[in-house]
Amino acid sequence: MNLRRSSLLSAIILLSSLGTLTNCRVNYGHNILSSNQPTQESSLYNVQVFNQVYVYGGQRRFDTEVTLPDQGLGYDTATLYLDLDCPLNDQGLKDCDFWDRKGQIIIRDMANGEAQPLSYELLRFMTPYGVGTKHQLDVSDLLPILEGKKTIEVFIDTWVGPKSEQGKGWLVDLKLSYERTGRRRPLTVVSIFSPESVPYGESNQKTEKKLKIDSLPDHGSAKIWSYITGHGQNVGAQDDNCAEFCDREHTFKVVETINTRSIWRDNCCQTQTEHEQKGYWTLSRAGWCPGDIVSPLEIDIPAVANGSTLSWTVEKWLNKSSKKYDKNNHTKPYYEISALLILFPRAEGDTSGTYGGYPLCSSHTSDPDGDAWGSEKGVSCRVICESEESDHAGDGYGFEFGKSCFSRKGNLFEF
Repeated sequence: MNLRRSSLLSAIILLSSLGTLTNCRVNYGHNILSSNQPTQESSLYNVQVFNQVYVYGGQRRFDTEVTLPDQGLGYDTATLYLDLDCPLNDQGLKDCDFWDRKGQIIIRDMANGEAQPLSYELLRFMTPYGVGTKHQLDVSDLLPILEGKKTIEVFIDTWVGPKSEQGKGWLVDLKLSYERTGRRRPLTVVSIFSPESVPYGESNQKTEKKLKIDSLPDHGSAKIWSYITGHGQNVGAQDDNCAEFCDREHTFKVVETINTRSIWRDNCCQTQTEHEQKGYWTLSRAGWCPGDIVSPLEIDIPAVANGSTLSWTVEKWLNKSSKKYDKNNHTKPYYEISALLILFPRAEGDTSGTYGGYPLCSSHTSDPDGDAWGSEKGVSCRVICESEESDHAGDGYGFEFGKSCFSRKGNLFEF
C-alpha cells in the first residue's frame, strides 16, 4: 500500500509541471467498448475463460484450463475481451480496490514437451482507481498460442480484500472470440523475454536483455510484440522521476535491423472507465495509464536467420538517488518487459533464399524433367516444394505435381 501511496505523492508533486486536470473531458459510462458482446453468428467461436472471478489480496492469481479451437477449424482472427467489475461491500455498494494495480493475462502451453510449460504474456493492464472498466484487444497475431488445451491465468497485484477499508478487490470476466475474416495467419509465436523487472539507472547494472535465436522454421517476415512499462520513482523530482514519470527511448535490435521507439503515454486523460476515477489518473506515464490496457509495442522486421541475436536496451540514464531509498516510501526505478517473436509465412511467389548455394526456381514448370533441378534466365535453380507436407520423411526431399522437389526442411536450405 505504501508503495502506491508514494506513486500518488510523486504525481502530486509533478502536477505543476505536467499540467492540470481541468482540460480533460471524458463521458464516463458511455462508449466504453460497447461492442464487447459480439453477436452469436455461425462464424464466431466464443470461449468464456473467466466469469466473475474474485481477485483480491488472498487470491491475487487465478488460473483455469481451457480448450481453444484447433487450427484446422480455420479461424484467422481472435479478439480478447476483459471486464473488470467491483465486488459489493456490506452495504450492497460496488467497492473496487482504491488503487491502480498492475494486472496480467498469462497463457501457458501444457503440451509443449518441455520440462516446464511455456508461458506467454497475452495482455498487461492497469486497474482504475476504484471503478470498473472494460477492454478489448485484437490478438490475432498470437493465434498459434491460442489453440488447443491451454492454462490461462489472471494476476492483479492487489493487497485489499473482503475486510479492507480501501476496496474489496476485483471481479474479472475474460472471453476469447474467434472469427474467419480471410486475414493472414501467423506461422508460430516464440517467447523471447518472459515478463521480468529490469532495474533502471543503476551504475553497476545495464538495463538490457539479449537472446540468441535458434531453431526457427522457414518464414517470410516477422514481428516483435512487446509489453514495456516503467515503474518506481526517484526520491527527488530533480532526477526526472524515473521510471514511471519519464519519457525514454527503447531500442530493439536484430542483427543490423534497429528500431527505436518511445512508450510514453501522454493521453491518459482520455482513458474511459465506468465512472470517473478517484486518483491522479490523468498524468502521463511510461507505457501505461491507470484504468487502461498496455498497448503492445509492435515492430515489423524482416525474416530472422537462425543464430541471430535479439536485444532490447533503454536510453542511458544514471539514478543519482539510488542509495537514498527507504523500504516503505519509494520503489527504485525499473522497467517491466516481455517480448514475443511472431513469424509469418512467405508471400506467394517469394523465392528469397538459397538451397545448397543455388537460387530457388520461381515455378515448378522451370523443371521439365521433374528432377527438382530447373533453369531460369540461363541460371540453374532448385525447385522448392510448395508445402512442407510433401516431405513426409523430413529428409529434405518431396514430391509434388508428379515431380521431385526439395523441401525447406532440408539442412541445405538457407533464407
